[in-house]
Amino acid sequence: MREAVLPHAQRFLVGVTQSTLSHQIKQLEEELGVDLFDRVGKRVVITEAGDTFLAQILPTLRQIDMAVNALHLSPASTVGTVRVGATYSFNTRLVPQCIASFLSRNPGIRMTAEELSRADIVERLE
Repeated sequence: MREAVLPHAQRFLVGVTQSTLSHQIKQLEEELGVDLFDRVGKRVVITEAGDTFLAQILPTLRQIDMAVNALHLSPASTVGTVRVGATYSFNTRLVPQCIASFLSRNPGIRMTAEELSRADIVERLE
């Protein structure tokens, strides 16, 4: 089970207060008839039912995000695929941060990253 899910999820919900988010989750739990989270004081832990529900709805949420992003793309927007190769030392922190930043500004780009040796990177560039 993952702890403290709400604070992490809340950073994606700009302008939504924690009390509003908690209330909406409680309404969803009542509608579904299951607890998605266990609340112990200020600690919130996702339940097994919550994990199951999340796993089932994530693909749909991703599709919705892609559809919304597609609406905001202008005909001149850049689309395509970028492949990135990085050594282990760069791939642990720097590359994921750079990719996340790039993708947030370029929603039409699909990106893959591979952890490779320096020699493999050079070979694939040639």
